[in-house]
Amino acid sequence: LILMYHNVIDQKEGAVGTPGAHLGLDDFRRQLDHLQSTGTIVPLAQALDPPEGDAIRFVITFDDAYRGAVRLALPELLERGIPGTMFVPPGLLGSDGFWWDRLPLSGWETPEPFGELQGKGDAVRAWARARGMKERDVPPDQKASGEDELRHHLSGSTIALGCHSWDHPNLASLPVAEVEEQLRRSLQWLRDSGSNWIPWVSYPYGLYSPGVGRIAARVGLAGGVRASGGWVSRSPVDTFDVPRANVPAGLSMNGFRLLTSGLHRG
Repeated sequence: LILMYHNVIDQKEGAVGTPGAHLGLDDFRRQLDHLQSTGTIVPLAQALDPPEGDAIRFVITFDDAYRGAVRLALPELLERGIPGTMFVPPGLLGSDGFWWDRLPLSGWETPEPFGELQGKGDAVRAWARARGMKERDVPPDQKASGEDELRHHLSGSTIALGCHSWDHPNLASLPVAEVEEQLRRSLQWLRDSGSNWIPWVSYPYGLYSPGVGRIAARVGLAGGVRASGGWVSRSPVDTFDVPRANVPAGLSMNGFRLLTSGLHRG
């Protein structure tokens, strides 16, 4: 089971923005305790390896490189010796927050940001301003990590970096040349990062198409994960359409136990 997280924040800090994205640190610790007591946590690079016996295997991934995930979650994983993957959009590192947290779009019920605006942050913000929407500030740990801070917390870490495009557009809506540019720039940044990295992509907003998967393979990536699904089955898996299970902040501990129990494996 590949688990998808976004951010981890101090429980004392009230979350702003997208519901479910900002998990409290105490809850994260309890979830790690449960995973370590019920199965084995392996790197993403081993997720598609043939299983040995019936042991449950888990993979931990983060999208977006939120500052809270870098500052709070990575040290927790390092202290426990747990591997993980953080998918980074390098073009947004050090930004003042992501549009989906700063804009009052409850439930993401509006299709324009992902369709005609192609998920591009500047376009979405301009569209929102034209409709009278005011951006809200977000706490520091709900902003994007800075590159120096990210490198600092990766020092000696068991965390691998992964591709999350350059600056988080909806890849499935872009022309081929733009998809290639987004992925090539991100891949080059990973190669230049001096950190442990894996040639896998997490599709921004979880929006995947077979065409994007083919482009990802062509530029040199080895696999891709979506933002939905469940267990990775024992049958052959499309390596560019690998399922993940989202872990929302509002999930109870009993719900997390059920999610990770293996009772509903594909």
